Amino acid sequence: MPFPPRLLPLAALCFAPPASAGLVNFEDLSLPPDSFENGQNLSGGFASGGATFGNQYSTSVFGGVTYEFWSGFSYSNVNDPTTPGFGNQYAAITGVDRDAGGSVYGIGGGYADLPVTNAADLASAGLPWFELPSGAALQGMYVTNTTYAYDAMQNGDGFAKEFGGPTGSDPDFFRLNAYGVDESGDLLAAGPAEFYLADYRFADETQDYVVDTWSYFDLSGLSGARRVYFDLDSSDFDPMFGMNTPGYFAVDGIAYDVAAVPEPGTGLLVLLAAGGGVVVRRRRGLGRKTNDV
Repeated sequence: MPFPPRLLPLAALCFAPPASAGLVNFEDLSLPPDSFENGQNLSGGFASGGATFGNQYSTSVFGGVTYEFWSGFSYSNVNDPTTPGFGNQYAAITGVDRDAGGSVYGIGGGYADLPVTNAADLASAGLPWFELPSGAALQGMYVTNTTYAYDAMQNGDGFAKEFGGPTGSDPDFFRLNAYGVDESGDLLAAGPAEFYLADYRFADETQDYVVDTWSYFDLSGLSGARRVYFDLDSSDFDPMFGMNTPGYFAVDGIAYDVAAVPEPGTGLLVLLAAGGGVVVRRRRGLGRKTNDV
């Protein structure tokens, strides 16, 4: 039987569509095989999966040689999990994206030398950032090391130390910090969320690790963020020259929800019209909690 006219607004609430899910997997970005885009052909950033990503790119000439400089986010499909050094800065240590299809993933580059205390510090540091659609609620994303950073931590290079040191007992770490900034441009009090791309601080040294797979970074604590900044931090840090560990990470599968009016199954009303009266019944909502390493 149709709802009486006075019940139509409530009926509309009961049968509203669910929240829509957003996913950034970079598959809407095209690249030639085994290549990357570091900002040379961009205008300060790019868009993928409904999100926008910041990029800073410049060149300088020294001794007749042109050098590229970039920070923020680039994207890549480079499949090279073995070549060490700066020349291989656009490859994930997995060699492929999270779906193992050999297609596109993101590369974040840059870090802040100074402590971050407010949103202005984040904006001025040239950090990697992405911005979600208005009303989106961030869930999480998958991250891993780049080949460049992974090899430097495992074996050391001309600047970075081998993690653990000669005895393997040095309490080294390489950490990715995520800071949320809300619609008003204010730093969220909940941050930063932290993910260890390498951790050698365990009393039991057999637990020490450097991440070499796509691993889930839970960012649900930053669900109120419109923009998210990423800063890398390492125990291998020089007071004069800054971080010695290469300041890069790889990202894929950024998941978020776009809020909508809830359905009855999430705890709203089920209306029954009988004899001009309204019976309101509560319904237990179903929730889920996910935890991934």
